[in-house]
Amino acid sequence: MNDIFIKFSQDIADHREVSRNILDMGKNFVKNARLEIPFERLSVKRYFEKNIFSILFLSIYRAFRIPKKKRIYYGSINYCIRGIVTAADNILDKEDKNILDFSDLPKQSSNFKFILQIIVLEQLLSYLLKNTFLLSEIVDVLIKIGSLEAEEEAGQAKILTPNSLLKKVHSFRGGALLNLAFLVPQALELRLRKRFEEVKEGVHLLGIGLQILDDVVDFEKDLKDKRYNYLISSIEYRDGREEETTQKVVREAITFIKQGFKILRNLGYPLEERDTIELIRTLFYLRGLKNLWKQKYLRSI
Repeated sequence: MNDIFIKFSQDIADHREVSRNILDMGKNFVKNARLEIPFERLSVKRYFEKNIFSILFLSIYRAFRIPKKKRIYYGSINYCIRGIVTAADNILDKEDKNILDFSDLPKQSSNFKFILQIIVLEQLLSYLLKNTFLLSEIVDVLIKIGSLEAEEEAGQAKILTPNSLLKKVHSFRGGALLNLAFLVPQALELRLRKRFEEVKEGVHLLGIGLQILDDVVDFEKDLKDKRYNYLISSIEYRDGREEETTQKVVREAITFIKQGFKILRNLGYPLEERDTIELIRTLFYLRGLKNLWKQKYLRSI
C-alpha cells in the first residue's frame, strides 16, 4: 500500500487543498456556524481510503497535464456534488457519512445537519459554476439518479433481470454518477474533449463494478426493503445458490473494475496492473468484504 501512497502523494495533497478551498468558501457563506472538514486530521492511509475516488479523479486530471489551479477548481466542484449526494443518501438511508460538518450542532440533529449541508454545498456549486448550462447538466443527471431512489422508496414491484438492472439502474447510479467528475473538464478543456469521452467509458465501468460490490454488501437489507440489487437479480434469474452466485457476481464486479482501469491505462493513465489489484483490494476492505477478498476463488485475479 505504501507504493500506492507514493503514486498518489501529489493527488492527496491536491485533495487536501480542495478541502481547504471548500472550507474557506463555506466560511464566507456561513457566518454564524463553525464549519469543519471531518477527515482532515486522519492519517494518510485513512485519508486516502475516505477520499479514494475524489483523489483518483484528481490524479486523472494531473495525468492529462491539467494545471494545478484548474485541478483544484474541478476537484472543488466534485466535492460539492459528492457532498450533496452523500447528504441525501444519509437522509434516505439513515446513514452518517459526513464530509462537511457543522460542529456547533448537537449530534442528534443529524437530518437537519444534512439538509444544511445540501443548502450550503448547492450554493457553493452555483458559485463555482457560473455557467448555468453546466449546472443544469449536473442537475439532470442527479434527477435521473433521484428517480431511481424514488422508485426504491416505494418498493420495486418486480425484480429486474441482471442485464436490465445494469442498463436501467447501475449505469446511472454507478457509471453516470462517477462520470459527473468529467462533465465540467470535458466542456472546458477543449484539447482533451475527445480524450475525456474515452475516460468516461473507463470510469463508467468502474462505477458499475463498485455498485455491484455495494449490492453484495447490502444484499440482506435490499432483499428486505425490495431495492434494486444485482446479486438478488442474479440469484432470481440465474437459478443459482446464494454462495455460488455471490462468487460469480464478485468476479463480475472485479472484471468491470479491471476493464475500466485498462481503458484508462490505454489512454496514458500511469497505473500498472499490480496497482490496480491493490486498489481493488482496498475497495473490498473499505466495503467490509475483507473475508471475500481472501477466498481462494479470487486468488487468480
